[in-house]
Amino acid sequence: MTAIVWWDAARAFLMALGLYAFVVLAFRAGKRRTVAELAPFDLAAVIAVGAIVGRTATGGNPLAVGITAVAGLPVGHAVVSRLRHLRSFRALVDHPTSVLVVDGRIRPVELRRSGLTRGDLEAALRSHGVQDIGDVAVAVFETRNGVSILTKHGPAPLWQHLSDEESATASSD
Repeated sequence: MTAIVWWDAARAFLMALGLYAFVVLAFRAGKRRTVAELAPFDLAAVIAVGAIVGRTATGGNPLAVGITAVAGLPVGHAVVSRLRHLRSFRALVDHPTSVLVVDGRIRPVELRRSGLTRGDLEAALRSHGVQDIGDVAVAVFETRNGVSILTKHGPAPLWQHLSDEESATASSD
């Protein structure tokens, strides 16, 4: 490889590293939710950052343009986050909650409207430690794409989820 090719590779590496540091600082200044929970507008910001960083690091954009574009994304994200307090705007960026199960009965229309399958619902029930759908008082598909499950008997005690060995260790502490 020629010296110019090595310099281009080193430049791309350093640009990507610098842009990554800038992105971390820019998103750190925002709300923790920006990274912890990906709503559609959060995901759009992450994808846009990736595109800008990739194009800038490989020489498609000047560094100043890349940094300016990345700096604009948290501003746009903050505006969208604030506008979500308006009901009419929230309907544009967040999907509504859907009640999927009531008193142990699946609501197929709500399941389809949410884009979920029965298998998705069963996986959510298993992840919440629910073995019998008849035990579910209500299951709600939340705005942030998670399923909240409330059982008729309340949450199962922690020790019911531990193996015998873990349970014995926990009780001796």
